Amino acid sequence: MKNNGRYLNLLGVILGIITFGIIIFSVVYLTHNRPFKHWRDFDFSEERAFTPWEGLERTERIDTKVNSIEVRNSSGKIEIRGWDNDYILVKYVKRGPFAEDLEVKVETTGKKLSIYPEGKMARRRSFVSVSFDISVPHDIEEIDADSVSGSLELSDISSGTDLRLNTVSGRIETDNSQDLHATSTSGSIEFRFSGAKLYAKTVSGSIQGDIIDLDEGGSVNLASVSGSIKISAFRNLSALMNLKSTSGSVFCEFPLETTLKKKHQLEGRIGTGAIPFDIKTTSGSIKLEMF
Repeated sequence: MKNNGRYLNLLGVILGIITFGIIIFSVVYLTHNRPFKHWRDFDFSEERAFTPWEGLERTERIDTKVNSIEVRNSSGKIEIRGWDNDYILVKYVKRGPFAEDLEVKVETTGKKLSIYPEGKMARRRSFVSVSFDISVPHDIEEIDADSVSGSLELSDISSGTDLRLNTVSGRIETDNSQDLHATSTSGSIEFRFSGAKLYAKTVSGSIQGDIIDLDEGGSVNLASVSGSIKISAFRNLSALMNLKSTSGSVFCEFPLETTLKKKHQLEGRIGTGAIPFDIKTTSGSIKLEMF
């Protein structure tokens, strides 16, 4: 019994030391890192405590003539649509407890329009987000849109507009483009294309698109790590084909002069083989159809 008492006393001392150490560590952490320091700037009054969560909406009109548009966002959807007006309309909605502290820049430099959130709150996606709804004239030559966490959706864009689209977490959709460069880390990619250079890559997601036309000297490069690829192309396609899937079926509807045919790989020539087609996926099927 005495030995048991000693053991209990020793255990109590050890637990006390551990508890004391945790308290000291917590004090040091809170002092140096101040994880709640941003809340001191927030007004919890009745007028402001809930409004930012519902969304703060702003609209800006840009009459300056520009050729290219660049949109950067850290958290939130980006929607861009073409219209017949000769000016650009930028609508955005800021949400979160610190929405009023987030500044959105809309500025022109020469023939380029840049749109992006700025300041320390722009980097704190857990506190605030901003979604964009942008209307642009049909004669815009280039659109460059990038989002860390959010989808990219483009509609009624001119077939003569070059697109460069990137998102880390979100899907990409566009119904028209000239040259297209689209990448997504986690999300699907859908497109309609009629230019020269087509590049689309996603790590986790499918790729689906229509190739309406291909300019001479162009190229097609499509890749997915985890997802299927399904492409429809015009009947008079002339391409040097390389289709490869690590663990999925490969199908080509076009009449193909085959140079290599395996279970998961297909190489050959369509027509004169004028344009290189390189389509690869690690986990998923590949299907090339004609319309």
